[in-house]
Amino acid sequence: MCEFLKGIDLNRLCSPVLYITPAIYSGWLNRTDPGGAAFTNTVLACTNPVSLDFIACRDVISKAGSPPPTWLDPSTKNNNTWLQLSGCNSQGIGTVDASQIEVDAYDFNHPGTTRLDVERAIREFKAGEKSEEDVKDTVNRYMQGTQ
Repeated sequence: MCEFLKGIDLNRLCSPVLYITPAIYSGWLNRTDPGGAAFTNTVLACTNPVSLDFIACRDVISKAGSPPPTWLDPSTKNNNTWLQLSGCNSQGIGTVDASQIEVDAYDFNHPGTTRLDVERAIREFKAGEKSEEDVKDTVNRYMQGTQ
């Protein structure tokens, strides 16, 4: 995360076109202690740093370790992670509204149906764009490890 920069500083800099965060090992203590780092094998990319950090904290870092550090999950409003990201967002950078962030995932080593596909199918069902049977099929494909 860009904790050393404030939102106003990011607006004054020449912004990159794409922000990339490699999260091969993720943790909150140190990267060598097995209790503080997990093999997440993830690379994230986004056109703005706030949305990238929101997804990285919500879907990668806050799921790593045992027990997972819920204080890093920005979905839990009013923790320090949320305050940092919403502060940058208040300066006009990115979004902290999960419904405005689309996550596309591709895993070279696993089947084509991912947990994100299941979540997307449920979201589309709630929006009236998919049937209950479509959601069940997606869940079955995910559970069986098939495309």
